[in-house]
Amino acid sequence: MDTLKKDIFWETLGPYYVYGYKDAQDKFDYIGKGKVKRGASHVQSKDLDIYNLEIIAQNLGSEAEALALESFLIQLHRPRLNTQPGHHEERFVKTKVVDLAEAWEAEQVTVHDIYARVIEDYPEIKKLAPTFQTSNTVLFLQSGGIQNMEYKLLVDKSFKSIIRIEMKGDNEEDKMDRAKNVTSELKKEYPDFEAENQGKIILLYTNALEDGVAVYSTQVKRLKGIR
Repeated sequence: MDTLKKDIFWETLGPYYVYGYKDAQDKFDYIGKGKVKRGASHVQSKDLDIYNLEIIAQNLGSEAEALALESFLIQLHRPRLNTQPGHHEERFVKTKVVDLAEAWEAEQVTVHDIYARVIEDYPEIKKLAPTFQTSNTVLFLQSGGIQNMEYKLLVDKSFKSIIRIEMKGDNEEDKMDRAKNVTSELKKEYPDFEAENQGKIILLYTNALEDGVAVYSTQVKRLKGIR
């Protein structure tokens, strides 16, 4: 078609446009941005057919605007001939706003806020976790060594909980064997929670803070012989 050879036609697509080449299955082989005859240039360089060229968006006012759309479409469609990912993919979160709000709320929480809430809502925990440590995002409530074991209740900024159990002692093989046995017992006692054996350490994913405190308290009281 002669019109496709004329600059005056391509100029009608605006300062910038975003285009794509599709295959026989109507999937994108390639997506790009450009101006004037840029979209047609791939007929030779990428062995594509001009009749499979689709103008996705036209009359884009700036290269930055075209780049943002191009990048989003590359991330969305993953065309086989786009060997490089789109720019600024981290901007395209495609996440529910309530999840973004929860993440923002969690960022406002400090580990001191976590400790204050846990102690306020579950005052008994202070007797069962006489010491604690903190990282930037997690509170570690610690039982101390009891019967060659140490329990830790981990609480993050979303107030999700994990129980960490570490076998103590000098015999590495014995610690591994005891960890296997304790893991099996936990799976039987708490079938709703995932128990992960990591050698001499066990992680019990209790998730909800209430469940984490309940399981931690039950286990530590049992080890200490407290009813």
